[in-house]
Amino acid sequence: MAKDPYAFVKATGRDKYFKTQEEELSELVDTETRELKAELAKPVDCVVCGSKDHNLVFKKQGFRFVKCCDCGLLFVSPQLDDSKLIHSYKENESQNQWVDVLLSKKQLEYDAKHRFGEAVRRLEKRYPRTQRGTALDVGCSIGLFLHLMKKCGWKTRGMEINQKAANHAREAFGLMVDELLLHEADYKKESFQIISLWGVLEHTSRPDEILKSIHPLLEKKGTLALLVPNGHSLATRVMRGTAATFGGRNHLWYFSPETLTRLLERCGFKVVDLYTQLEQINELELFLQYNDPYLPGKKVGREEFKLKPALAKALSKFILANNLGYKLIVFAEKRG
Repeated sequence: MAKDPYAFVKATGRDKYFKTQEEELSELVDTETRELKAELAKPVDCVVCGSKDHNLVFKKQGFRFVKCCDCGLLFVSPQLDDSKLIHSYKENESQNQWVDVLLSKKQLEYDAKHRFGEAVRRLEKRYPRTQRGTALDVGCSIGLFLHLMKKCGWKTRGMEINQKAANHAREAFGLMVDELLLHEADYKKESFQIISLWGVLEHTSRPDEILKSIHPLLEKKGTLALLVPNGHSLATRVMRGTAATFGGRNHLWYFSPETLTRLLERCGFKVVDLYTQLEQINELELFLQYNDPYLPGKKVGREEFKLKPALAKALSKFILANNLGYKLIVFAEKRG
């Protein structure tokens, strides 16, 4: 994302967000077991294949990250009780701070050009301007994706339960935003050409049920657009618990291209486009120097490990060519 991860974290306010999130998570942990409090915990099975058989990969902030022995899905088990999970998105201070991160100048520039910009460009190729219908963004946050889609000729509608984010989407971009969860809405069948979930599916306790609920809302051959953390990425495989994406309260599932494709097919979708973003090479360099890849205050090593520019460029190309980027983006077409 940035040549200097420390500067990017500071400029976007992620350092403040990390600190607040850590404080909130500590309240969920039993002081004796150092794991999620029993009364808040809910054991889960693999959401992709249903297997109950999994192995522990690592622990972080009281949460256990496990890997399915059958399909290979990486996920959190046990997970936080659903009622506590939903409350955290509506009320916790860290969620409001995350909105501030998304509104920072550096983050807005990156998202507009890369995260959402690339997706919009691909959707423009898929749908001629005269054939563009309505796009629903589930968990639309501050509304940037819908804003870009609206500029390109789509009608738009958003869903967002964080009031601060929803208000910004309305006031800054003039968007229609429903402060509801998907199961609370009463949308007509086949009323959307595109439904997107940017960084949403991994937050839901039952992503399969979300996908099945979305299926009838899409028009025939409509497109589902997804962004999730890539459990297959080089950065997560190397850094494991140190990687910022691993947060057991909010990020519950870490799909790979294979496991996400399998889940989508089971829920009535066919993958038509798949790619990854964010090579995280600079973060990997810092980690391999025994430093924290995000916070300079935890820097302990000198730069004895540094990739030469030609090798870094080759590694970047390898990562993207093999879907090993930090974020996984998928477009899937409705079947049936």
